[in-house]
Amino acid sequence: MDFAYIIQSFFDGFFSLFHLNILLGIVIGVVLGLVVGLLPAIGASMIIVLILPFIFGVDPIFALPMLTAIMAVNYIAGSVTAILMNIPGSTASVATVLDGFAMTRKGEGGPAIGAALSASALGGIGSVLFAILMMPVVFPVVLAFKSAEMFSIILLAMCFMATVSKGSTTKGLISGCVGILLGFVGFHETTAAARWTFGSIYVYDGISIVSVMLGLFALTILLDMRLSDEPLAPMDTAQAGNLRELWKGVIEVFRHLGLWFRSTVIGYIVGVIPGVGAETAIWVSYGQAKMTSKDPSSFGTGNIEGVIAPESANNAKEGGAFLTTMAFGIPGSVGMAYMLVAFMVVGLQPGPRMITENANVCFAILQTLAISNVVGAAVCFFGATLLLKVTRVPPIYLFVTIMPLTLIGAYNHHALLSDIIIMLIITVLGIFMHKSRYPFAPAVLGYVLAPFFELYFWRALSLGGPLFFLTPISIILILSTIFMLGSDFFISSFKRLLKPEGRKTA
Repeated sequence: MDFAYIIQSFFDGFFSLFHLNILLGIVIGVVLGLVVGLLPAIGASMIIVLILPFIFGVDPIFALPMLTAIMAVNYIAGSVTAILMNIPGSTASVATVLDGFAMTRKGEGGPAIGAALSASALGGIGSVLFAILMMPVVFPVVLAFKSAEMFSIILLAMCFMATVSKGSTTKGLISGCVGILLGFVGFHETTAAARWTFGSIYVYDGISIVSVMLGLFALTILLDMRLSDEPLAPMDTAQAGNLRELWKGVIEVFRHLGLWFRSTVIGYIVGVIPGVGAETAIWVSYGQAKMTSKDPSSFGTGNIEGVIAPESANNAKEGGAFLTTMAFGIPGSVGMAYMLVAFMVVGLQPGPRMITENANVCFAILQTLAISNVVGAAVCFFGATLLLKVTRVPPIYLFVTIMPLTLIGAYNHHALLSDIIIMLIITVLGIFMHKSRYPFAPAVLGYVLAPFFELYFWRALSLGGPLFFLTPISIILILSTIFMLGSDFFISSFKRLLKPEGRKTA
């Protein structure tokens, strides 16, 4: 690709964004993204699907930045509900719940939101820079990850369930296995077996992610909150939402620039790999943050590093996912699958020719991603003062307000009463897990990644045989998994070897 053409396309895409109608589209996208991010069970993908019929024949340089803005700020807004109410706005905010809500409980919701918003915005901007600079080298990187490598990296992410779980590692693994079993429900395409369906055709396509998310998080937490009749945060946190408290969180991000950079790089790399998605990126980032922290035992109890890492990664992966989608026509994530349809609706065919023939549109999309992150974070930042007041609302008012929305959200997904029944069953499971101190996050991760885990396993097995994992990249990833699971044992053994024996202290 000619260097002069790249520079010209870069500036053509940039200046095209400053037309009034395009700026209006970006503003609409930011507002919609913030709304769907703040409301659990309504994801950016659903809004994009609803918009698709209305963008036929629309100029791509207008329609695509608007949809990009929706995707960009969805994760930013989702972190607010995760921190304030222990209800992630999207699956990419699940890891933020662990330490973010714990900080709110301690009266540190302001710094948690400040750190989440700034880390998300900076992560999104960083990933756009990576995408622009690494466009020439993305091809060999993506092509190196085949089914065996995809299986190995998903295995690595799923094994983080044990290390990131608050409390017992064993309970974290059990919770993750429960999530995997929920993800396996339905008709198996390879073996044609109906698993855990109990003769019901309704669950042949699996259990709705909305039912799982609302059942495990929303209803379980709402019922527990109502029964305990305690506010989400102590009543003496009146100053938690002022700008000074929020800026404390922003400063913490700059105090942990190394962590932010590592998490952003991880998010971008995972985003480049097709089909893995934000769920993998956040847990890999959270796990490395815990392993490199000076106080890993504090993770899950309100450590701000546990907020910075996943929030940096969940937005950083979008730059890589967009690049993969545009360069290869392969969705970099579940959300990108809907964006792929949007490209085709407006008359663009993603693939190598799109980058060579419509580079200005590609650059406009990436630049919109960066701009939307900044605007969305700023809106949430200056509006957080009001949002934090939610934590001091008496539980009864939150219960009667959110409960109907939860039921409507579950029903609206497929317009079936069965979704509400499944959600209530999942809620019973969630109550048992909550009372027995089994963490929710590993269950959600296992549920989300189970289909991909199984898909790539069967593909790799059929193509490479029983020893399909003996490839250089797979071996490195598997060794990393083993080291991660046994890190405590390895580190303690290493310390014992270095500790001088026979030395007596006075």
